Amino acid sequence: MNGKKFIQTRLSTTGWAPIDAELAKFLEPETATYYRDYGAYLSELPTLLFHFPGTKLCRVRINDRDVVVLTRSKDRLAERIAWITGGEVEIVPDEKLESIKPYEPQNVSSKPMQRDKTPELIALARQEQPAHDCHLRREILRARTELDLKGIEWRVQ
Repeated sequence: MNGKKFIQTRLSTTGWAPIDAELAKFLEPETATYYRDYGAYLSELPTLLFHFPGTKLCRVRINDRDVVVLTRSKDRLAERIAWITGGEVEIVPDEKLESIKPYEPQNVSSKPMQRDKTPELIALARQEQPAHDCHLRREILRARTELDLKGIEWRVQ
């Protein structure tokens, strides 16, 4: 189970998930935890909020160890964490975590801009095709078919 799947499972079952590989391994010892995932999450907390909408970040101290937690609600959070971990839990006020806004991706097209290849296709389609089967013949036939499907006239008038 990777870090993201672990967090999804914890959020859906308990309403909170630790962003800490050691605590994740303690909570589910039979699953593999990916230390890289948690390191990336901690360095990109706004992205984490983007991937899990409706969540908040909170810092808690569990048995004298500070851990960042992703939660759906802070109501009785310390008590809920203590029920599962069996440790002493307190909420640590952290203004930096409170002020983190979810990452909002830029409105950028995922497709790179493509240049119009129609002139090259027309030039290729107008070439005389070789009588034997070869790469050039197949390319010429492909260009003619593509132009015909687009309704672009390529024949010399």
